[in-house]
Amino acid sequence: MYAVHKHRSAGLARVRSKNPRGRGAELRGELVAAANAVLDETGDPSSVTVRGVAGAVGVAPNAVYLHFADREELLAAVMVDRFTEFGDRIRAAVDAAGADALAALRAGHRAYIDFALEHPGHYRLLFGPGEVRPERPDLAEQVLSVAFAAFELCVGLCRRGVEADVFAPVDPEQLARSIWAMEHGYADLARTERGGLLPDPDTILDTILAAAAPR
Repeated sequence: MYAVHKHRSAGLARVRSKNPRGRGAELRGELVAAANAVLDETGDPSSVTVRGVAGAVGVAPNAVYLHFADREELLAAVMVDRFTEFGDRIRAAVDAAGADALAALRAGHRAYIDFALEHPGHYRLLFGPGEVRPERPDLAEQVLSVAFAAFELCVGLCRRGVEADVFAPVDPEQLARSIWAMEHGYADLARTERGGLLPDPDTILDTILAAAAPR
């Protein structure tokens, strides 16, 4: 596929490949992988540029435009790729937790927090200020379809808890939104100097769930 090398001046991962001619989908995948590598290294979505990604893969910028109309379309592809991975990680954690509704919810919550802290650049891209503008509904729909699939996992877990009488008969979607708001706030604050003031994320979740427990 490609070998990763450190660029001495910029410190970014560089990816060198053979002649891209005729490689189609393979090159597209390499471009997305290179953008992912930049995000993981820099933690900053603004560092992902068409020229930088092309250079990392070892092709001319024009080769990028054979697969993506512009930078925004490239970032949308990255978002779909990582939202899919994000959802898969949560789903795997939930499945491993078994049938217990509360254990499954805790496992999904932990997977969310771990992903956010391990991939801060991707988390900023996925949940930060929109890199895909409302004026591009085609791209927004691609991203939102996988984003909502991940959120629906949390809604489903909350619904399981309500049906099992682990929680009071609250609206599962509103409970899921409350949990997501807490997780998002934790993920943002944990990377700042105030992060040391935060309780353990599992303790925060238990506090929210206690409020939703049957009386």
